[in-house]
Amino acid sequence: MIDDHDDIEDAREPSPLNALLVSMVTLSEGLEKAFDSDSDRKDEASERARYIHALRAMSDFLRANNAPLRYAQRWNRLAVALNDLNEGKVDELLAPSS
Repeated sequence: MIDDHDDIEDAREPSPLNALLVSMVTLSEGLEKAFDSDSDRKDEASERARYIHALRAMSDFLRANNAPLRYAQRWNRLAVALNDLNEGKVDELLAPSS
């Protein structure tokens, strides 16, 4: 009997398409957690935390999909700048222009 399974890609084998699908699901879950989770707190720090989580999810997505590192770093830089605001520091990225 001829083995027909030789031509079928094993779904357990890593492939670029499987990796992309996994990273898209991970991004979607991260954005859902950031923006759809219920919180009793509605202050600015809590709202910024939502954006920080979303920005980091986007940065992770770019890294997982081999985008140039500088793209992921820019998303992460904005997340760090927002986090600094939550700690009372103003990153130059968010400082008002003169």
